[in-house]
Amino acid sequence: MNSSNNRSLTVLCCALMLVVGMSALSCVTRNDKFENVDGEVKNQNFLKAFEIIQKNKKGIYNIKKDAVLYYLDTGYLALHGNNIKQSLTRLQEAERLMAEYQKAVISEEAASFLVNDTIISYAGADYEKLYANIGLSLGYLSKGETEKGFVEIRRVQNIINKIQADNYTRIEQYNSADPEIVVNPKNYPLLDSAFARWMSWWLYRHAGDRTNIPVAERNYERAIGIQPQLYYFTPPSMKRWNYDDTKPSLKLVAMTEMIPPLNIYQSYLEVQNQQLVLSSEIRESGDFRGYDVDTLYTGITVSGFESGLTFPISFAKFDEVALRQNRVAGVEIRSGSVDGDLLGTMALIEDVGVIAYETFKFKAPWLYAKQILRLAIKIAGSAALDTAQSGLGAIALITGLALEVPDNRSSRYIPKRIWVGEIDVPQTYAIALVYRDKNGGLLHSELLTGDYKADQLNLRLSSYLQ
Repeated sequence: MNSSNNRSLTVLCCALMLVVGMSALSCVTRNDKFENVDGEVKNQNFLKAFEIIQKNKKGIYNIKKDAVLYYLDTGYLALHGNNIKQSLTRLQEAERLMAEYQKAVISEEAASFLVNDTIISYAGADYEKLYANIGLSLGYLSKGETEKGFVEIRRVQNIINKIQADNYTRIEQYNSADPEIVVNPKNYPLLDSAFARWMSWWLYRHAGDRTNIPVAERNYERAIGIQPQLYYFTPPSMKRWNYDDTKPSLKLVAMTEMIPPLNIYQSYLEVQNQQLVLSSEIRESGDFRGYDVDTLYTGITVSGFESGLTFPISFAKFDEVALRQNRVAGVEIRSGSVDGDLLGTMALIEDVGVIAYETFKFKAPWLYAKQILRLAIKIAGSAALDTAQSGLGAIALITGLALEVPDNRSSRYIPKRIWVGEIDVPQTYAIALVYRDKNGGLLHSELLTGDYKADQLNLRLSSYLQ
């Protein structure tokens, strides 16, 4: 290359860095749109947060593409705020749209390869599909509609089977497109939900179904045993659970913390001997799960660019450290107030944040591969354009990279962790759920009062999101 071309490449590189930096910033600042909403959530003003979204939904969401997120977020805010009617309506719509959009994903993915994944109507992450259903069950059961709640719980395994089938189809397509990188669908991490199995157990006990109680117990133990990466803690044991079905009892579910959003991480591709090379940061990050990442784009040359020239690329990723940091260390069940007699403690049963992390991590190889291939083709194509007509390639590349934005969409108010508890109560009860940190400090408390109803499960919900 002559010096004039060298100088133009230097200018081009600076322009690319600026444009892509602005694109990444526009993606990251999605979180800023939720600042006021999150502030109310952290003060446990869930219905106020719901109202803020309602008044500003078009400014917060791209309703045409992100309707699933809108209905999931508002559905769970209504659930946390005990507006069960609104919660059920919105989670039902989220479920309907996820099923509708999933059918269109395959056809839309072809178009997304030319631009970026954010042009696809968001069909929901796997954990969101599962927890839309679980949220519906919790809503019905807390409302006293036991049979409808049971119907939703029975659907859990069908939903998980559908998630696995959808993933299997996409994995097979991915494997056939590049046989050198094989993703084994049998390694998919989400196979069952211990929390859903626990809810089934409660419902069978309530119904007095002595045939299915031991079946629920076996299913629960199996769910934990086949998914050790999801149940890294010690979930409660049904066999050691202290209960007496001849006495009135409350079933308690506490929902704590918020799942951190998907973040944007910057890296780059580098030209070496007219071939693109991934930065060492990507090679060593583990996000490709040990695959030979060079085969993702082998054979695509970038003649016309100097060795050493770099092109920025961004990836969406959960922060594993943040996902495993939890503020709540325990939840106490006390009589009447924070200072009342200790009646029992709640048990951690599900870490939804880890489910979100592990299922996203499993899909990461083909999500990142598509980004790298898309960027490599844009770079190679811009060089071909410049061979034909000077200057067009630079314009095409700047435009292409400006549109290269990773998809970091995810719901915000599905709880990060789920706790369960059970306590015998008189006909009229008043109990306090007390949330404490690792030092025993008081974080939050909620008073639950009411009358026991023999024809219902008597499920009560409590939320503390931080």
